[in-house]
Amino acid sequence: MLAIEVDGESHHGNEEHNEERQKKIEQFGVSFLRFDDLEIRHNLDGVLKKIEAWIESYETTHPRPLSRGEEDKLR
Repeated sequence: MLAIEVDGESHHGNEEHNEERQKKIEQFGVSFLRFDDLEIRHNLDGVLKKIEAWIESYETTHPRPLSRGEEDKLR
């Protein structure tokens, strides 16, 4: 449920279009993380930490449902 968007030169001047597209996609429960291409080139570790933090937060607030096998073991 995560979209990772890399903004670079092609995004400059298209902010309004990008915002509209993002809002439409978010209606389906998808969250966005945006990174500038320069940030990825020069701070990849920081970018990965932000993504990992998002995943940890999501997993804490959205526990995954049990599979049938897991449900059967609980009975």
